[in-house]
Amino acid sequence: MAGTGNRAASWLALVAYHAAQADNANKALEGLTMTNANQRKTIEDAYMRLGVLNNIDWTAYRDQLMNLEKEYERKHRNFCHGRKYGLTVAQAAKYFTAKHIIDALNGQEYTVADYLKIKKSVFMAQSLVANYRDKIEATLQGFDYASFAELDYSTMVEA
Repeated sequence: MAGTGNRAASWLALVAYHAAQADNANKALEGLTMTNANQRKTIEDAYMRLGVLNNIDWTAYRDQLMNLEKEYERKHRNFCHGRKYGLTVAQAAKYFTAKHIIDALNGQEYTVADYLKIKKSVFMAQSLVANYRDKIEATLQGFDYASFAELDYSTMVEA
């Protein structure tokens, strides 16, 4: 029976060790969680402002762009099966919906030759900016472009 006490003490020490490790990990993640919350808020702000693109004519352009991006993100995740992600498919799609439009506003241009190598959503975003720049710029007035420019997909998706 003397061995049983040692095993119980060892087990309790092991449990205490893992609890301390989990507590340290949670403390380390506290800053990241806040950063991710702020990043998600910035993405959501840009995406919601772009809702104006759904009300220009009978076509919901923002939603079309979002659906393209959701399809791309799902295919990407199927390729990386089993990986954990820090953003949902919808959050990642909203990010790229806004990113492509903001990139086009900032002068990023592709040619017809690029069409075979670039996501179709990039061309749609460029066309939306070419056709509705004034409306897009008006709806994004006061938007925090600097915070959006700091967003990095590869770090945001880390779980």
